[in-house]
Amino acid sequence: SKIFLLSSSKDIFHYSWYLGPINSLNEYGHNLLDNVPSQYGYLSILLIHKLSLLTNLQSTDLLILMIFSFFIFFYVIFFKKIKSLINLPYSIVALFLSFLVFANLGFNTLSGAMFIPSSSVYRFLPSLFAIIIFTKLINSPNYKNIFIFLLFFLISLFWSFESSFFI
Repeated sequence: SKIFLLSSSKDIFHYSWYLGPINSLNEYGHNLLDNVPSQYGYLSILLIHKLSLLTNLQSTDLLILMIFSFFIFFYVIFFKKIKSLINLPYSIVALFLSFLVFANLGFNTLSGAMFIPSSSVYRFLPSLFAIIIFTKLINSPNYKNIFIFLLFFLISLFWSFESSFFI
């Protein structure tokens, strides 16, 4: 994680689409849906805003921490799924997934999209959960799976507007 995540370069321009609305809420006391627009959804911005108030951390640090956490969470889910399908040693699967998931940092002057909030798992992880639950719902329809799918569908709809089309 140190090599792939913490030492990677961050694309500052793309953070403004998240940090602008978050800082408008934090520093100026504006309200979402009133005078703070967002093209990427509101729940993701509201979460960072509320957590920054709760923890007294800067919104920039908290956003990077959330992206880092989402990547680790995505990696664990992906690792468990791949390991259940392929009978290889843990080290080979972990190395393969590390290069697949975390090594998209770019080459030379081309920067990767790993830490850009609008194109990373920070934007699409709730919708990926909804898709995973939807496949479980198709295989075994019951009220629990329906409820969990609807919950994740609503979360992903408010998390990022494009997530509803992704699902």
